[in-house]
Amino acid sequence: MRNLGPTIRRLRSRALLAFPLSIALAGPAFASPITLERKDYGSEWPYPKYSSAMLDCKVKSFGGTRRPLVIIKLGGTWYGLNGAAMGVGGYPDSRSQMARHPEWGTYELGASGEFVKKGLEICGWK
Repeated sequence: MRNLGPTIRRLRSRALLAFPLSIALAGPAFASPITLERKDYGSEWPYPKYSSAMLDCKVKSFGGTRRPLVIIKLGGTWYGLNGAAMGVGGYPDSRSQMARHPEWGTYELGASGEFVKKGLEICGWK
């Protein structure tokens, strides 16, 4: 019988080298969606019809480029918060749920910029 010791050692060392590479290729571990509540934002809460929302982020590849899709769930529907989510992600624009300035008709964005930053953190995006 042939001595397989050197062959097994070689295979084991290759497996040990491949394991960290497989983790790197899998990408970062994503955080869970988070709940946002009106009471935590006061007058900066941008969605007057809702008292809470679920914030999440999904990373999708489009044309070979990875993009973070920051999304928010309001009343059972997921909306896009950033351009990638509304554009290539196909989510409806969350501004349709925001308050508007009574005189000028502009969106009252409130804390929505902060929500985008938090969403990007969920994806591990800096």
